Amino acid sequence: MSEMPTGTSRRGTRPRSLRSRILGANAAASLLGMAITLCILAFFQYRAAVDEFAAAATIEAQLIGDTLAPALVFRDAISTHGLLATLHRRPGTAGVWIFDQENRLFASATGGTTAADSPPPDPVGAEPAAPRTHETREPVLDHGVRVGTVVTRISLAPVQERLQLSAAVTGGMLILGLVLVLVLLAWRLLRLLRPLARLEAVMDHIATHGNYAMRAPDSTPDDVPDEIVKLGRVLNGMLDQIQKRDMALERELSVRRGAEEELAYTAHHDAVTGLPNRRSFNEALEVRLIRLPDGIRPTALMFLDLDNFKMVNDTLGHDVGDALLAAVATRLSDQLRDGDVVYRLGGDEFAVILDRVADEDGALYAAAKMLEALFQPFTVRGRVIHTGTSIGVALAGTLATTPEQLLKNADVAMYQAKSQGRGQVALHHAALDAGLARRTMLAHDLRAALEQACLEVHYQPQIDALRGRAVAFDATVHWPHPRLGNLNHDELLMVAEDSGQIAALGSWLLRSACADCALWQAADLHGVGVSVSVTARQLARGDFPAIVAEALRASGLPPDRLELELREAAVLSRSAKVITGTLTELAELGVKLTLDAFATGHSSLTHLNRLPLTSVKLDATFVSGLPDDEEACSLADGIIALATKLGLKTSAEGVTNKAQAAFLTAHGCDRLQGALFMAPQRLADLLDSLATRYPDLAA
Repeated sequence: MSEMPTGTSRRGTRPRSLRSRILGANAAASLLGMAITLCILAFFQYRAAVDEFAAAATIEAQLIGDTLAPALVFRDAISTHGLLATLHRRPGTAGVWIFDQENRLFASATGGTTAADSPPPDPVGAEPAAPRTHETREPVLDHGVRVGTVVTRISLAPVQERLQLSAAVTGGMLILGLVLVLVLLAWRLLRLLRPLARLEAVMDHIATHGNYAMRAPDSTPDDVPDEIVKLGRVLNGMLDQIQKRDMALERELSVRRGAEEELAYTAHHDAVTGLPNRRSFNEALEVRLIRLPDGIRPTALMFLDLDNFKMVNDTLGHDVGDALLAAVATRLSDQLRDGDVVYRLGGDEFAVILDRVADEDGALYAAAKMLEALFQPFTVRGRVIHTGTSIGVALAGTLATTPEQLLKNADVAMYQAKSQGRGQVALHHAALDAGLARRTMLAHDLRAALEQACLEVHYQPQIDALRGRAVAFDATVHWPHPRLGNLNHDELLMVAEDSGQIAALGSWLLRSACADCALWQAADLHGVGVSVSVTARQLARGDFPAIVAEALRASGLPPDRLELELREAAVLSRSAKVITGTLTELAELGVKLTLDAFATGHSSLTHLNRLPLTSVKLDATFVSGLPDDEEACSLADGIIALATKLGLKTSAEGVTNKAQAAFLTAHGCDRLQGALFMAPQRLADLLDSLATRYPDLAA
């Protein structure tokens, strides 16, 4: 059963106003007081009139007794009746009765309300008088002796008539006074309640509009009661407190909203770069691929992974690494089109959602711009840092209809870019999924291969360009996989780096190469050294010089027979102080140091004169264009001349024909390496080849 609304009568009528209630209460009280007053006045007037009539009747009875005393003594009935006949005609006289000494009726006269045959009254007053009448009994005395009794009966009707007239006049006057009083009271209440009406209007406005700045007026007439004035002040005080609490609450809510916005920003943005984070990335990608009822929007995803970022963190510190990430984020943001968004997924991984990209060419063009922007060096806290990136690109469509699949495809493409030599862009296609499964399987099998010694070291000779004999063997690791066949050096290094096994693989290759070199030192090839490539992660280890020293000690190989090939990217990724210290320790061991793939990265002459290098090595990309490509010829000639000027030996890999060998020899290159002379092979096969097929290459 529903409840009645507060302040509403059962009939649904509006509640009476305070003014009408006060007027009604005063009218009721006045009417009640007037009724009581009229009753009291009527009572006392009635009693006064009755007493007046009684006194008159008593006097009249005494006069009658004095007049009729002689007639009663002499029993003169005629005189008595004559006198009585005169008396009963008076208004209000109901009857007169004369009794003798023995209380016997002597004479009587009746009229008015008393019937002629009605019994006479009791002379001694033992019986009550008739209704609405008054009886008077007086003795008749003759010389002081009672000779009889006079009984008179008067009607009270005149008294009642006079009383009614008086009540009517008095009541009319009281009613008139009441009306005047109510009018004056209404006028007075109107003045008194006007401030209350204003207070009510203020409170109604506040309740309706929530404007707590509104106040009741302070100025009031002098005749307004103090209670109403105090009520207004109390209301204003309450409004002051409410407004203060409201302002405090608003400030608190503002602070809370700010905190919530900050938490929301923190939850969706990266603290280092200020970019949207992985959570924002997942939500945005979900919007584009799942939540749209009209199908998938034309969307492409770029997955970027910085090259050698771990080296920056390990050598220059995390503060420099964070600053580099912020600089990369700024540069990426500068390359965005309208609608594109860049995200930091974590570590050195970034992602860019390309909006309104429907084909491969548009996605690859945008990726190429990003790659070119990041190719330029960064200046971070006074240091010049070179870092490249590998970018994988994937398009939403038949191969990726969910956010998870699109991200996976871009990740697969990014690893494909890394496998192509880093600093590359790769577009996802169906065949790459098989490559991902292959790398996952290889990462798992590589651990077992290292533990079970299933790997092999292959060697390729480096030939003295002038004398035509082998002066060193370049060591590479190969793996005769039981299901996939022979896996080459570059693929194994990529798998090892991605799976975190590069340190173990590099140490194994170093120990194996030193042990093999020590063996052929004891044979006829005692003057041939061994060359082992070193990755950036190996060089970043602080104990790497100790690892090299232990490999030399365990194998007994003279240090000058070991040559470490350092990729230019590995040297550039470390600070000058750290790399100089590490390479100095290696040089002090007597190990030779070669800068491999020189001029393929962000080369600097500073590397050639501040580091304890013994030689530089031209990459196969330069050699492949010789001698027909003029630009390749100019670069190769310039590098050889520069190294010679600085007192460094030079070598070249990837020599496949005699024309290349002739050009390099003519321009002063010291060593040649490539398929023209011999492909990489196991040590036993290499020794057989040197002894039988190429006896002139033997030392």
